[in-house]
Amino acid sequence: MVNKNNLPKVSINILSVIAVIVSFVFLFTTFRHYDGTFLQYLMTTFSLAAVSSFVLITLIRAGVKVDNKLAGIPQKNKRVLYTLMAYLVIPAICAVAAGIISLLFATGFGDTWGRDASFGVFFIGTFVAIPFAFGSAFIYLGATVSALSRWAAGLIWRESETDV
Repeated sequence: MVNKNNLPKVSINILSVIAVIVSFVFLFTTFRHYDGTFLQYLMTTFSLAAVSSFVLITLIRAGVKVDNKLAGIPQKNKRVLYTLMAYLVIPAICAVAAGIISLLFATGFGDTWGRDASFGVFFIGTFVAIPFAFGSAFIYLGATVSALSRWAAGLIWRESETDV
């Protein structure tokens, strides 16, 4: 039975199941050109989907933790300030910094250090920026679902309590 206390948990569990399904479907459709048998292809897809699903669920749960910690701040001014910093300012600074560094090295800024160093920093910047963007998206997704389910639980059960 779903009640006010476990609606956020149920919604996060449903989101986690959706993340597992989306991860498998994405990997299954992405790696179509596999040289082995279909069974080998399926086993490879399952193993990759298991790892990526674990990472996605961890990111979603991290977003829930962040949202719950921010919701527990008693002063409204501090809560709003910390929420804006956690969801807007810090990720924006990190994304802009990673983008600027990658752009500078992609345009040849690092040629004075040598082509290998420039390519290395660009390569690392790309492999840091892309997971950061997707990781942030799943953290935000977890936090959003957590906040919406807490709000919905409060709204639903407040209305049902007044109807009685």
